[in-house]
Amino acid sequence: MAWSMILPFVTLNFYEGETSAAVANFLVVNLAVWLILNIIFFCSIDLGYMHTFTSTVTAPQYNCELFLTAEEDSTKFKAAFKKHLSYTKNIKSDVKEWVANNVERWIKVSKRANL
Repeated sequence: MAWSMILPFVTLNFYEGETSAAVANFLVVNLAVWLILNIIFFCSIDLGYMHTFTSTVTAPQYNCELFLTAEEDSTKFKAAFKKHLSYTKNIKSDVKEWVANNVERWIKVSKRANL
């Protein structure tokens, strides 16, 4: 995002048209509005999620970590079956093992719920 705000000023240095002053004014106003909106945004978000703006964890990595660290079956189920198949490629064997270890318990719970 920063590059998208800096590069127009760099490009303006190479522009020699009659409207360069108007374009410069537009860019300054645009930059000011962008800065104000970013300040408002960062002041209004939950600061506990600030690390997510600089994290290098990808969505598939996060999904795999969520599955592996979750304690509730519902969270594991969502991570394993509610996301794109490519997100669970690295934990496919873990998902199979989890399902195999728990399917009988789920069937018993399901039968009791239908009584």
